[in-house]
Amino acid sequence: METANRSSEGQMRAAFVPQTANHEPRAAEKQLPEKKFSTGAISATVWKNTRVGKDGKVFETRSVNLQRRYANRSGEWQSTNSLRITDLPKAALVLEEAYKYLVLSGKDEEVAQD
Repeated sequence: METANRSSEGQMRAAFVPQTANHEPRAAEKQLPEKKFSTGAISATVWKNTRVGKDGKVFETRSVNLQRRYANRSGEWQSTNSLRITDLPKAALVLEEAYKYLVLSGKDEEVAQD
């Protein structure tokens, strides 16, 4: 389950709240990204999520969020997942860097914890 948290800059952040079949989700805890790759206003953020499998084993997964930051008409910073055509090369670059980070560090597979 993901919940949205608003940072001091007004930026929306997703925080993972672990949930099991027999338990209610815990109160949202502030979660920091594992790694962030940025170029200009485009960024790819790697998040580590802890999950509980059907067999009860705890394991980790990774997810990557892509976003563009911009100032609205009032000058307030906003985030969006919508990209302009000129954003695509930068998006490809930060996504490739996130992919390299995950694959070369061996974090591209789900890791079971005993």
